[in-house]
Amino acid sequence: MSKFRNEINSILRKLQNGDTSQQKVLYDGTINYLKMIALRYAVDKNDCEDILNDAYFRMFRYIKSADTERDGYNWMCKIVQNAAYDFNKKVMPSVPLEDISLKVIVGDYEGDLIDKDELVRHMLELSEDEQKLIYYRFYEDMSYDEIAEKIGTKKSTAHKRIVAVIKKLRKMY
Repeated sequence: MSKFRNEINSILRKLQNGDTSQQKVLYDGTINYLKMIALRYAVDKNDCEDILNDAYFRMFRYIKSADTERDGYNWMCKIVQNAAYDFNKKVMPSVPLEDISLKVIVGDYEGDLIDKDELVRHMLELSEDEQKLIYYRFYEDMSYDEIAEKIGTKKSTAHKRIVAVIKKLRKMY
């Protein structure tokens, strides 16, 4: 195991034993790494800070469940991923595409609902795989788990791909 991961495990063990002074040490030592993970899953860069705040709250709350004998850093990464999933569920409700507010897909916009013709035009610019992801998520209202199973990948990969397609659609508007 790398020196970095050994140091993280050591800090986590101290936290498990009640040394709350290690919270800042853990935060300072991992924030830059975990920020990169949160950015991968965040729909918007501004959401990254909220995701990380929630993730660190969860880490400190559930510190006793960290497996410091194996790899506490991976435990932390999973918490960031789960915090991002939960955050994105709140921000991006699953509704049929024709009812999606432009704010969900393209951010702030003066219009109220997506013009179907414009949406179809932009959807046709996407690859077939990207179109399927949008279809599964918004038309079929499938969960990330269901989509992952359908396309034969992990939940996190399905989530990342859908977020990337949404970002691509935002750029088109």
